[in-house]
Amino acid sequence: MKIVWKIIATGFFIGFSPVAPGTVASILASFFVFFLWQYRLIFFVTFSIFLLFGTFAADWMEKQLHKKDPSCVVVDEITGIFVTFTVMSFFIKSSFWYRIISSFLLFRLFDIIKIWPINILQRLKGGLGIMADDFVAGIFAGLTGTFFYYMVRLCGLSM
Repeated sequence: MKIVWKIIATGFFIGFSPVAPGTVASILASFFVFFLWQYRLIFFVTFSIFLLFGTFAADWMEKQLHKKDPSCVVVDEITGIFVTFTVMSFFIKSSFWYRIISSFLLFRLFDIIKIWPINILQRLKGGLGIMADDFVAGIFAGLTGTFFYYMVRLCGLSM
């Protein structure tokens, strides 16, 4: 079972990338979203697995490494991309490429700058703290992407 928790927490070992593991995981999660979106049931099952089991896996990995929010744990970034894309897709039915690209860019922005209340959620202990801040960053990114989309449309431009 230990290997399963490790696979989930590190996003199939993406978290061991020597360069920017969170960004690499976000890029690969964007590709994952791109391919899974056409199969909505599989998309939402995968999203649910990452969200639920990711919290436990992140908690387990943190305890194994005796380090708060270790950089090799990237399941939170993967989940954050899924959240961002899902929020935008709830409000925007067209512009698939806009949703994919802005999900990545805006999620990474909110994940890095950690505005309030994201910065407070990161203080929670264990897997919940690891996952909660990225979940909320995903919501903020999704709403921001939706806002920009409709502002551009309101100005008479198309995407």
